Amino acid sequence: MKIRRLTMGLFLTAILACGLVLPSAVMAQTEGGIPSIDVVKEAEAVEGGVVSTITITNSGDVDVNVTKVTDTVYWQIGGGDWDYLAQYVDETGYLVVVDGTLNLTFEIPCEVPEDARELRNVVEVEIDGRDKVFHDIVSFAPFNYMPEIEFEGIVDSIDPDLVITTGEGDTYTVVTDADTQIEGEPTPGDPAKVEGVLQPDGTVLASKIEGTEIEIDD
Repeated sequence: MKIRRLTMGLFLTAILACGLVLPSAVMAQTEGGIPSIDVVKEAEAVEGGVVSTITITNSGDVDVNVTKVTDTVYWQIGGGDWDYLAQYVDETGYLVVVDGTLNLTFEIPCEVPEDARELRNVVEVEIDGRDKVFHDIVSFAPFNYMPEIEFEGIVDSIDPDLVITTGEGDTYTVVTDADTQIEGEPTPGDPAKVEGVLQPDGTVLASKIEGTEIEIDD
């Protein structure tokens, strides 16, 4: 996993592809049409915050003045209510010409609670000439979050790593530590069951492994 760390606070870039970005002091011409935009956002958790990328495309037939962009991060434990975490508001103002695309990137520092299981990033975009607030939402996992996982499958190999393929065709490399409980003996070709957490590198750190029971003759 690529690890990024926020060390310089808020960082903003604005790039316009197939068009031009200008301060809102240069007003858009709205005669003859209704201003409209499409908004698409992406976000990822990094060490110390969230990186949010917003793409605003002029989908109308007149130039558009983007007057305000509000980017808010929420968090939840899992299945519960969403709680506010951080927000960045950009009132710089941009002119997006017809068929133009505005790309904004915000690095939003925030301290994610340790019990957070999911983050949500909501962007709201306001433009001149419309009362409507355009928005988009994306949900994603906290930085280095390791979700719990449980699966059963057939042991492919045990040396050098325990590799198990599930009935759905998913293959996992399973690693252990001093706290891993192992019942029975994982044997190639035999079924096994694993409980643990999915690590950022894709391996499973097992808390419990149930392999083939071995009968010992007295």
